[in-house]
Amino acid sequence: MKVVAWDGDMNSGEDVSDDDFTVSDGTDPSVTVNAPDGGESWYVDSFFDITWSATDNVGVTSIDILLSSDGGATYPHTIATGEVNDGVYPWYVDVAPTTEARVKVVAWDGAGNSGEDVSDGDFEVYDPAAGAGSGGEIPTHLVISGIVPNPFSTHAVVRFGIPTEAGAELGIYDVSGRLVARLIRDRLTAGYHEVEWTGGGAVGPGLYFLKLRSGSAEVTRKIVVSR
Repeated sequence: MKVVAWDGDMNSGEDVSDDDFTVSDGTDPSVTVNAPDGGESWYVDSFFDITWSATDNVGVTSIDILLSSDGGATYPHTIATGEVNDGVYPWYVDVAPTTEARVKVVAWDGAGNSGEDVSDGDFEVYDPAAGAGSGGEIPTHLVISGIVPNPFSTHAVVRFGIPTEAGAELGIYDVSGRLVARLIRDRLTAGYHEVEWTGGGAVGPGLYFLKLRSGSAEVTRKIVVSR
């Protein structure tokens, strides 16, 4: 760095730094997780794409991907480290089933700054050979444990559970809150149940909400109709 001093007669003097110095980068990368972002059902022993977008004022040098099985409370599972910032990682799902999975993507720049983002909601890791992802015959709370496939085009199988024998209602709603299909309205035994929705072809493509109600409890999952 050079410093120049001037007097009133426009005479000047100057000095420069005796040694080189470095201007550090203090800006963290910006990251957004695009998928999974909540409501998906991903099978064990299958490939699914984790996608994200990450930017930095200088450049993102690497990506780490972590997994939570407890709704984001902890992230003990490392899916990948040192990945290039190409926005997609084909993940071979090889973890235990859970209905409370979330992904964290961490972006790093060359100065060691990091930024991160996580899935907005829980998604399910489901093992078709083992049954419901929550791993029990009777759930401890009202749960939509799976939507397979999701997204789907014409039909999907919905798995859900209720903790005690009770009346239950399961419906599909559009983004404005309008009921477009009622799948269940009946008294059901405690445990897990399945119902198929074949009405995907009768509605337009887009985002819908699957709502399960029983007593005063209610749970909602996103479901996507594609073409």
